[in-house]
Order: sequence, then structure tokens, then C-alpha cells
Amino acid sequence: MTLAGNRPDDFTDIVNLAVEESGTGIWDRDVVTGEIRYSRGWWRILGYAEMPARSHIEAAYARVHPDDLDYVRQTMQDHFDRRTARYEVEHRLRCADGSYKWVLSRGMVVERDIAGRPVRMVGTTTDITTLRTLAEELAREKAEARFRAEQLAERTREQAAAHRLAQIGSWQWDLAAGEIRFSPETWQLAGGEARNRPVTLDELRALFPPADAAAVCRRAEGRTAGERAAPARHVRWTHAGRGVVR
Repeated sequence: MTLAGNRPDDFTDIVNLAVEESGTGIWDRDVVTGEIRYSRGWWRILGYAEMPARSHIEAAYARVHPDDLDYVRQTMQDHFDRRTARYEVEHRLRCADGSYKWVLSRGMVVERDIAGRPVRMVGTTTDITTLRTLAEELAREKAEARFRAEQLAERTREQAAAHRLAQIGSWQWDLAAGEIRFSPETWQLAGGEARNRPVTLDELRALFPPADAAAVCRRAEGRTAGERAAPARHVRWTHAGRGVVR
């Protein structure tokens, strides 16, 4: 491929090709008359097969989604008034088929008159519909995950409150780590203070009378070996202050 003008430092043709194929269009606005020139790639973003001969700023604003129009106008005015170094805004544009695409529009005033009023502005418009869709889906998934986590936390709090009222304790046995942990309610049933550490096997045995302790350990050892759970049975429990209870 020969570079434009056969100059090794002239990338004009490559830049034009890259812009055309990247979903980006170029625009050039006469701020005084309101006329705007658009590149072929700009019209292609919106699904137009041919480039209209001329376009005006009011037609441009008419293509902007109604919910985005005030924001776009204000962002443009802020740049005209030198409150921003450049114009940059994400908004929706109506396509040839009536649907809307999300675009990122960037530009800047490149010429002002002697009084500082904007005369000419140039910029680019890039199709970001896919990125916006992915971002919205990710935000929705995060919101759903947060909602599920809040629901789980609420159910856990309700369950803990119910356990306290009904004097029901729970425990977890991590077979891989060989650790047993009691809920605060279980420690309360045993007449002791809650401990934020695993329970040793000796401590577990000490919570039951010898006969019941043997049955509990056999049941636990069977589960460790992969046996099916035996039917639940009542066992006695040694309370620190009240002795053996059921």
C-alpha cells in the first residue's frame, strides 16, 4: 500500500481508513450559520446509505433522544462559554430506521472571532451502543446480586432471631478442615459464653453425657466416611449451670 503523496510521514489515507472502519464519524460545524458537514462514516453509524447534501444544527438536535437533548445543549453551551476545554458527551441518536444508538460525541472549538465567539467546531462521533449495553447489563447483574445478598442477610437475621426465641442452636462441621463451629445460640444452650473459634473434639464430647457423646461421635464419623445420614435422634446435653438437659 502506498502512503498518500508517497511521503513516509503522511498517514492521511491510513487515518481516514482507520476512522471509517472503527465506527467513528467526523463532523465539522459552522457555528455562525449552523451548517454541519458529516463524513460518510458518520452517516453510516446511523444506517444511512447516502449522505444528505447539507445538514443544519437544528436537524442534528432533532436526531438526539428527547431525554438527552437538554444535557447535550448545555454541554455544548458550556464549551462555547469556555467552561470546558472540550465538548464531550454520551447520548442517543435516532437512526434511519427510527431506533436509537448510544454514541460518544467529542469536539472542540477551533476558531473564534475577535470577540471570542465560536466560529468553527470540529469533532468525532463514535458508536458505543455495545459498550453501553454491556455496562447496563453488568450494573443490572450487580444490583440483582446486591439485592439477593441483602435478602439472604435479612433471612439470616430473622433466622437468628427465631433461634434465640425458640432456643435453637446450630453448628457447622467443616470436614475438609476438621473444624466444628457453634452458633451463639448453641453456646447459650450449653450455658457458656460464645467463642469465635473452632470447637475441639474433646470439647464436643464434654457437652454430652458419655453414652450420648459416643452416639454423636459415631454419627459424625459415619458422615465423615460418606455414609447416608441416620435418622435424627434426641440426645442429652450438659448445661454448665443446670446439668444434663434434653
